[in-house]
Amino acid sequence: MKWDLNNDGDIDSSDKQVEHEVPIAGDSKIKVYYSFIHRLKETELLLEETIYIQAIKKDAIIKLNIEKDTQYVPVTVRFDASQSRVLDQDIVKFEYDYGDGIIEERDAINEGHIYRQAGEYDVVLTVTTDSGEKYSKSEKLVLKTKPDIVKITPSLYDAPAYQEIDFSSDDSSGQIISYFWTFGDGETSTSANPSHSYTQP
Repeated sequence: MKWDLNNDGDIDSSDKQVEHEVPIAGDSKIKVYYSFIHRLKETELLLEETIYIQAIKKDAIIKLNIEKDTQYVPVTVRFDASQSRVLDQDIVKFEYDYGDGIIEERDAINEGHIYRQAGEYDVVLTVTTDSGEKYSKSEKLVLKTKPDIVKITPSLYDAPAYQEIDFSSDDSSGQIISYFWTFGDGETSTSANPSHSYTQP
């Protein structure tokens, strides 16, 4: 398969799938050349197809990219609207509706908003041009609660009797509201990261 994306006689790609951005409004043509092998006659069959595209010039292209390090709350979510464009006008204001009841004006590259509750949010970007015209773009943001994970990390895995050992729960996650440790020798603790020593081997 070969692609002549500009209809100028030159082959621009031989991939099965291509992306092509039409730079100007109006009618344009793309030519695709297929080659097939006839199994019985062992001959090559060439076909040509013309794709007609009618491109319409948009007054505004509003882009909103959402970036996050994790899908679990709490999380700081970043927003990038710097690729937004309005024909023959300058964008002078970027307003973000985060979908959680907070709306604020920020720069095109918004360094972040903190989400503390899991849920599905409709984030809406509204841009205002120097002539006062407004354009909007919405994107969905889905955030989840961290799964419940309990993990114990001791400072020592092999220790003599009476050696104090630190136990950490810092790698645990979830909606933790309390701690209760049993050390296997009848002793307990309600601290998040207790220390304990064993009197018997």
